[in-house]
Amino acid sequence: MIFFNFLFLNKRQLTKIVIIAIFCLSVKLYSAVYPHLTTETLTTKTTPTDINENKINASNSHDFNISRYIPGDCIGDNQQFQLQRLNFSQHTPEEIDIKRYEWQNFVKYELEKLPNFQQASRYQEKSFNRPMKGRGIISYVNGQTSIDFLTVTIRLLRKAGSRLPVEVYAFSNEITNLQKERILKLSTDETSVKYFEVDDLRNFLPMSRDLTKQNNWHIKVAAIINCGFEEVLALDSDSVPVMDPGFLFDTPEYLRDGSIFWPDYWKTHSDNPVWRWLDMQCVDEFEQESCAMVINKSRSWRALMLMWFWNRDLDSRTFVTTYLHGDKDQFRFSWRATNTSFYMVQNWLSSAGFVLPSMTFCGVAAIQYHPSDSHKNEVLFTHINFLKYNEYDSKFFNSENPMINVIKRYKYDNGEYWVHPEGKEPGTKLSFGHMMKEMWLTKTFFKTGTAENGITYNCVDFVEYSAVEYVPLEKSFASDLMSQFEHRGEWHSLKKY
Repeated sequence: MIFFNFLFLNKRQLTKIVIIAIFCLSVKLYSAVYPHLTTETLTTKTTPTDINENKINASNSHDFNISRYIPGDCIGDNQQFQLQRLNFSQHTPEEIDIKRYEWQNFVKYELEKLPNFQQASRYQEKSFNRPMKGRGIISYVNGQTSIDFLTVTIRLLRKAGSRLPVEVYAFSNEITNLQKERILKLSTDETSVKYFEVDDLRNFLPMSRDLTKQNNWHIKVAAIINCGFEEVLALDSDSVPVMDPGFLFDTPEYLRDGSIFWPDYWKTHSDNPVWRWLDMQCVDEFEQESCAMVINKSRSWRALMLMWFWNRDLDSRTFVTTYLHGDKDQFRFSWRATNTSFYMVQNWLSSAGFVLPSMTFCGVAAIQYHPSDSHKNEVLFTHINFLKYNEYDSKFFNSENPMINVIKRYKYDNGEYWVHPEGKEPGTKLSFGHMMKEMWLTKTFFKTGTAENGITYNCVDFVEYSAVEYVPLEKSFASDLMSQFEHRGEWHSLKKY
């Protein structure tokens, strides 16, 4: 009888039936692939009433005030350190507000519906036979150069005494089978090294690669969310620890706040639309360098879910990275937006490199320090991010004169190094506060085209001021670092980056 009635349906009725059938089939297929994310979970409920509320209550303990954004300069002398951008007007204020309503409504309505950390851990256990538990290190690669760096980082991690397990993440179409084998061969009886792909559909929250964009920074948040650890040390492949970093999980700062972040060279400009998007006043603090992060996932789950929301598709990622450099500051801003605590290391970073025959300093790495004031001058990470942009001159560099052998850091007038001064807030102007005015892609900060011995070096450096001290990088580490490249033929591939 049903089939007989079908014959008398008109074309419009048949079209409706087909559309409904396709929709139901799509929902069924989506539920099969992502059983932990229902259609209801991902539906955003936005109404004019919601947008006009004075307060948006995400939960009993998280309040969001829509009117917190106030245009104008930050307190103190933030302008002396701000990142200078050419164009802050790519979106209208109304467009910025719409983007703000999106994430605020996600936090208010949808975040609590997502699986919590324990549920996500059980999901990963079913998918990969590994729940999110214990402590470990994760890193990310996207080709041969980053694998070369990763190889050096893991070797020196072991030499420093670290025995934490390591998980390495990539997008599936960026790594060959031979490269996967090379990564897995880094594993030893003492320390396991495993390889995973963030776009694997078995992941709790898989994330795909942007085929139209060169940089895929969102791999970091995907790797952190889906990794098999509860407590994570997330390292860039070229972020080399100088000592065993395992102690970070037991520092008072981490135990108190649940996350440790490290500072970058500059601050976020007060005119940057990101402040309006975040719905907060400009904060007078240094930006974040995400080459190293220590994160307790169970304590930071809400912030990680918001970061996932900000990076969930190409349109969302494109908007965020228009005003922020990749992933790095999304972490501190997501933590702030969800009232999640974190500790920003108060020992400001330094530049490390070598001195040319002309007595010109060439910085090719960033130095990050121990998070505790009692160890404020201890080098912890060497982020060798500019090393790949320079040639290696075997006539000039050797084991006695490595390419990274000296640290350039600023001192206070009282002779102390640049650290968080007692009784003063970060960003407080001191006597040498004018040393960095326009720090992003300007001649006062980046020295490019410094020619010596027929070679052009690409260097990162500060404006010259008298309150500067050159400190030798611990020699055995400096020699070990360079020998890892020199003696294994890896420098050749680095130069092609």
